[in-house]
Amino acid sequence: MHRAHRIGFALVIMAALALPALAQDDEIPIGEWQSQYEIGVNMLQSSYSNNWNGGEKGSLVWAGNFDARLEKQYNEHLNWRNTLKLAYGQTHEQDRDDSGALYWKKPDKTDDIVDLDSLLRWQKKSGWDPYVGFGFRSMFDDRSDMEGRSIFMNPMSFKPSAGISRKFINTDERKLLTRLGVAYIYNSRSFFTDPAPDVTTQREGSSEMAAELITEYMTNALGDNLVWESKLTFIMPFLYTGK
Repeated sequence: MHRAHRIGFALVIMAALALPALAQDDEIPIGEWQSQYEIGVNMLQSSYSNNWNGGEKGSLVWAGNFDARLEKQYNEHLNWRNTLKLAYGQTHEQDRDDSGALYWKKPDKTDDIVDLDSLLRWQKKSGWDPYVGFGFRSMFDDRSDMEGRSIFMNPMSFKPSAGISRKFINTDERKLLTRLGVAYIYNSRSFFTDPAPDVTTQREGSSEMAAELITEYMTNALGDNLVWESKLTFIMPFLYTGK
């Protein structure tokens, strides 16, 4: 049953990759870096009470994000694109101690992303472009420790890859890029070796070889006032090492 599903999925992939390109490449100036940066901060403050006598408790939710894109067309064939996504957010809530006084509890993390993607494509007239890529993913603040300790930039995942790509759509309004290849994924994680308050850590790693299918889509909405981007990634490991 599972095998039949996998075969069907592979046929869908190959059928999609066999479609002709829906639009020709949008022209990018040769030899010039094209950059785009977006910064956002969201904040929500509220207060609530569970009785008619008052005694309101407060809460504060905030999130910040930074998205960057840096791309260069070196010549008519070689294109190098780099994207960076950073996000972090917390929820702060008030509570009351035994005396009834309000205090702020330790904040809960609501968002934490470090995502770097670098893609080098050799563009061919056929539209099937060989590529090499590198990806890095992590978190600013790993708080998985049961005793409340945190580790900066943990865990970490490194992913060099290579394969074939195709731009099915590449206009000012819409872009659709699909790549299919093989990736080597190295995962590294630190953990505390002794109980708190000791902060000694030990790092362990594991690696895997995997097939990857990545589809990226971007479209303008509401004219040029809103840009909607999505990225769909399928990873199918076939070789493992380490823990």
